[in-house]
Amino acid sequence: MRMNKIVTSAVGEKQQSAEGKITEIVVNVLLNLRVYQGLVPIEGSYNIKLVTKLTKILNNQLITNQQVLLVFSDVVFGALIDSREGVVVDNRLRAMLEENLTTFISDTTKLAIEITRKLIVLPNSYKFIFRIPELLTDKIVDMGQNMKMYKLQSGEPEKRGLSALGIAEDLFSGIQPLKKGDSLLEISTDGFVGIHGQMAMAGDSPVYLWRSVAGIFVAFNMVVRDNYVGGNLIPSYGARIYSSDNKLVRTENTDVDDEAFVRNYRFTTVSMFESINSIEWINSFITKAFSATNKFQQERGQILNGAYWLYEMEKSSSSYTRLFNGAIALDALIPVPQKSTDDRFIPWRSLFLAEAIAESVSESRKIAKEMDNFLKIRNGIIHGNDLQVIYEPGNLDLIVSVGYYIQRYLRKRLMSFVSK
Repeated sequence: MRMNKIVTSAVGEKQQSAEGKITEIVVNVLLNLRVYQGLVPIEGSYNIKLVTKLTKILNNQLITNQQVLLVFSDVVFGALIDSREGVVVDNRLRAMLEENLTTFISDTTKLAIEITRKLIVLPNSYKFIFRIPELLTDKIVDMGQNMKMYKLQSGEPEKRGLSALGIAEDLFSGIQPLKKGDSLLEISTDGFVGIHGQMAMAGDSPVYLWRSVAGIFVAFNMVVRDNYVGGNLIPSYGARIYSSDNKLVRTENTDVDDEAFVRNYRFTTVSMFESINSIEWINSFITKAFSATNKFQQERGQILNGAYWLYEMEKSSSSYTRLFNGAIALDALIPVPQKSTDDRFIPWRSLFLAEAIAESVSESRKIAKEMDNFLKIRNGIIHGNDLQVIYEPGNLDLIVSVGYYIQRYLRKRLMSFVSK
């Protein structure tokens, strides 16, 4: 028993010593800014060598310099707000304060202790809850790798460990309260989410993942479009971010086009292609993509990026936006060789895509020709042509056709990736 106490005491002293060392470096970071002592910048001017040293001492592969810097930024910004009691901080004021970059901090040691307290528990665990288009199933769609889709049932927030949200809190955050029957995407991940600043996750951004998953559903034709409703002028659906102890950390707004997509579409778990069990393909891809070896990292990135930009193309009601997001999706899925100019690469890319998805010689020629025209319109606008070229006869239909070709190619790439 005495030996256990001695060992426990030794471990405690070692932990205190490590925390003391971290606090000492934190103080040095605060005092070695490019401004005189006592004036602490909100962003930038941090000694990166000291920050890197801190990250190494924390000794966790999931912790990054970006997370450490965000802890500094978040705590210091909070101190700034506390020093201006009674001031309502809206986005305009926040931008003004960050532009000025400095604020008086009377007790650097106290600030350093608070920063240390947040650093030693990194990375934190979070649940991101996104509203998604209505799921046409009452079953939980487990997508692997800490992602799942489900409909919210009566009493479900408590059962799933989500904090009950008050009306006042929801009105303040600007997003609508959850209600029975809402379809949700839940992503569990690690990192740091600042109350006052940005977020830095250990892996891909949950917002990026939500949009990529939506793009994959589009690629598999697992979306059903309802009558157009339109989006709010102010986004109201957004994401809720919960800590590991199920407390609401903050909300993250989405844009107006995301709002419209959630309202106007529904997700199915069955593809329009009867021969394909699409949800199993998606689950297999997600499981493999997030455990992929370095050998497949580049291909994984191309598919996820392509899906992201396909979704961005699909959700937009603007023809200009659809044109350019479609072109970015193509860039992601079929990268241009480093030694090729974009103009010279158009015929090769068009033929490559046509041969990859066409089911006949005649269809291959049709796809190649349409792809040529699409990419030439994009390049022409980039180099100064009138935007009205989009509205010339046939060009709006051309954008729709290319979106369909991107869906087919992305679906083929995804299935090939899973089969490797």
